[in-house]
Amino acid sequence: EEPNTTCVCEGQVKYAWPPCFQDWELKRTPSHMTSSPKTSFPYERRAFPRVAIASSLKISDCVGQTVNVSEEGLSFLFDQHILNGPFTAGFQLNSETVKANFEPVWQKSSRSSANTYGIRFVKLTEEKRLLLRRLLFSTKIEPLLKSIARDKDRESVRRFFLEDVYSYFTDMQELIGGVESNRVNLTDATLGLTRLTDKVLAKGDDLDSNLSDKEVLKSVKAVFRELASPWAYKGLVVKRAHDKPRGYPGDYLLLEAIYDNKTSSSGIGICSDRYFLNNSYSVAVRNRLSKFKEILKDFIRRSHVKDEVRILNIACGSIRELRDLLVEESQLFEDRPIHITCFDQDEEALDFDRQKLQGLNDNLVFEFVQG
Repeated sequence: EEPNTTCVCEGQVKYAWPPCFQDWELKRTPSHMTSSPKTSFPYERRAFPRVAIASSLKISDCVGQTVNVSEEGLSFLFDQHILNGPFTAGFQLNSETVKANFEPVWQKSSRSSANTYGIRFVKLTEEKRLLLRRLLFSTKIEPLLKSIARDKDRESVRRFFLEDVYSYFTDMQELIGGVESNRVNLTDATLGLTRLTDKVLAKGDDLDSNLSDKEVLKSVKAVFRELASPWAYKGLVVKRAHDKPRGYPGDYLLLEAIYDNKTSSSGIGICSDRYFLNNSYSVAVRNRLSKFKEILKDFIRRSHVKDEVRILNIACGSIRELRDLLVEESQLFEDRPIHITCFDQDEEALDFDRQKLQGLNDNLVFEFVQG
């Protein structure tokens, strides 16, 4: 069993790109892949989830329409120009009127339609913030609840979100505040995130066992991910696992991050990545790497010294097992010809391998096949 590898960093960590994520932006779209790769910002910038809401927004005697709302602020369509300074506005949310002070953050002008503005709350009281959170949760799950046919299933899902997930969300916001103010170190924060996340996932398992319509669970998971995304996807490793920027799950750079068992995220993103990297699936990936190295080492040792050793690596990815052996067991590759065929669907992974393997051992002949 792999030892616990919880991060022991203290305080805030200055943001730095992980070595394996230096070239994040997608260079090309692999035409042979069935799902389209995504190019996205490498970590989540939002502090709170946004909820798409089309509601009237009143500023003085003028009326606009909201686009989405979060605990930080909202974006809205407006055919007037707003002032630079703070102003008061009110909008409808789940049949409740929310009135607050705002200040403008950004605007996008349009010649053919209304301008789009982004504004944030100013000095929102804790009472109003909690009311807003409750209303946003109710609004977010409303389409999901309407899609559930059975009354019992609908009520179970409603309780899960408005009780279990709401409690999880509130506790996580308190934990994040502790990290950002340096009141909670990252070791304790990782333990706290693990405890809270395990608890809400256990509630999700209970929900799964009680649902009569198992298809509902897919929609429940999708909504849960959207609500948890502001802290979960601040982890660069978790964000890459979710976004699948190469168009398929478990690409070569994600596996490199799991093999290295390290994160270069910052703040709560470190805790999110540590949760992912400590997960039993990630541990299994590292254990598999160790097993592959043992199998490969044993195969080469049993081969006759003068015979050419031929190895075919299907879905080779980052070919980490061979790269590690070339460093850890370099004597294995002396005085014997070895031909290795690396086969992978991702040409970018093969390019990565060519670069990493170049000049490591003159006795090795590599053939790279994409397909």
